[in-house]
Amino acid sequence: MGITEFHGSLAIRVEKDIDFGICPHCGVLSQQVNDRHVHEVIDRPVFEPGMSLQIVKRRWKCINDFCCAVTFTEEVGGLPRGCKHTVLFQKYLYQLSRHITLSGVKRHLAEAYRCPVSVVSVCRVAQNHLTEKINLPTNVETEYIGLDEFSKGKGHDYAVVLVDLVERKVIDVAPGGKTKKAAREVLAKINPQGVKACAIDMWQPFYNACREVIPQATVVIDRFHVGKTVNEALDKVRRRVRTDLKSKEKKEALFKYRNLFWLGTETLTEKQERRLWNILSWDEGLCRAYELKEGKLSVNPVATRKCGVPGG
Repeated sequence: MGITEFHGSLAIRVEKDIDFGICPHCGVLSQQVNDRHVHEVIDRPVFEPGMSLQIVKRRWKCINDFCCAVTFTEEVGGLPRGCKHTVLFQKYLYQLSRHITLSGVKRHLAEAYRCPVSVVSVCRVAQNHLTEKINLPTNVETEYIGLDEFSKGKGHDYAVVLVDLVERKVIDVAPGGKTKKAAREVLAKINPQGVKACAIDMWQPFYNACREVIPQATVVIDRFHVGKTVNEALDKVRRRVRTDLKSKEKKEALFKYRNLFWLGTETLTEKQERRLWNILSWDEGLCRAYELKEGKLSVNPVATRKCGVPGG
């Protein structure tokens, strides 16, 4: 339909050269246009100002009175709904991300082509291309596995990861959040008959997925979350005792040396150990809570006793 300058870059506006639409729900042909809207897509930059496509999409009225849809929007082949970048532009981003940092890609596109792209978009495109290129093995033989979630970025954008605890390598990763479905998806990559034990956190959907896929395996809570839970319980006791104490010096000591409570006895120096037991002697309940913590964590000799440390 024409080429114009839009936000400092070239904008090519196009529209389908047909005068009818076919309803995807009932298949009836319609020539009644309800309205139009512009779907802007960024294409691979060719000229210095950069280039974008403005695709004019028509929303048609369905003339079938018995159809469940009143209107429908025409689709453009090779352009999924909500897509902001063409396939060529995504490949271009991926090639750039292999040689420079994600923020460097954003800066390069903004300075060279006046093309505004967020770091999150660059990261998402790179991850999608890596997923397509990596052929992960299936029916993996292993005896001990770990199942956990991790955040792919800011906010609550979680994915699930399955790890071979013997070989210490990742078996598979599945997006979709901390869900039972995502956990089942990664567990499908292993031979369930050979698994003896699986380490998870205290998330119930993970436990349910393990019970369904590997029912014969022993499900245990990984030591990080055991240490975190125990340390949080001990910290609640410390805070309560600190509130009840009347001596200002003792209150300050309980706050200043709070990190000593989270360390294992074997990691303390002689000076730290004397100071800790002096503080513990101020309250019998606090002393008992610390002894219980040490006894609980000694079931698994934890090299990282500081894991799962509470805040402030």
